[in-house]
Amino acid sequence: MADPNGWRDPLRPGYPRNPEQDGRHWLQNRKPGCAPQPVQWLSSGHWVWNNVAYPPDSDMVARYRYLGPCFTPQEVAAREQAAAEEMRAICARAAMVELGWNNGSVEARKAIAMQAAHTVNAIRERPIPSSDALDAMLAEARREGMEEAERIAEKAWPRAHTYASENAETYRAQDHAVSKVVAAIRARIEEIKS
Repeated sequence: MADPNGWRDPLRPGYPRNPEQDGRHWLQNRKPGCAPQPVQWLSSGHWVWNNVAYPPDSDMVARYRYLGPCFTPQEVAAREQAAAEEMRAICARAAMVELGWNNGSVEARKAIAMQAAHTVNAIRERPIPSSDALDAMLAEARREGMEEAERIAEKAWPRAHTYASENAETYRAQDHAVSKVVAAIRARIEEIKS
């Protein structure tokens, strides 16, 4: 049973999660206004601050809150990947429920409805993973899509080589329309970039 201040094991005060592994952990001084700080834990059973080793003890528990391990960028990426995979699996189950709904008896539909309720609750309980990388990828995809729209608009109506024909007014109107569409798309691309 964990202590209300985050320490994992009351029988081993001052020990972090997975004390058999070296690593950094977030600790926060209980004094008001103190920010969390990463502190090195040695599997030999010591905390290290400013190159000085301190034993875990009840004094540490009295002065600091344990917030958890510091994750490496690889661990963060793995956790995000696992969360995304779990979200995909939940969505796949929801899709299977939807597909099965139209192909069953009344009893089958009741079972499917129960599964759907379970799936909806599971989706609601899971946080959607967020990251700056995902935001950047979405912005890049929007920008690329708008640039493709610009290329398509440029090619949609070939510009007239000459206005010296009976269709000159039509060509001028088409060129004007193309210019307006391309200008609007370019403005949207600039909005996305900023």
